[in-house]
Amino acid sequence: MGAWAPSEVVRQARARGLKAIALTDHDTVYGLPEVMEEGYS
Repeated sequence: MGAWAPSEVVRQARARGLKAIALTDHDTVYGLPEVMEEGYS
């Protein structure tokens, strides 16, 4: 796992005005539901 939780990556991207991001983890897709939930909130 990285320094930030997947939902924090989305929040940081949003705070910087990004409209789209790609989140990649080469070991697992475990964080995908968290990213999807945060991204659509």
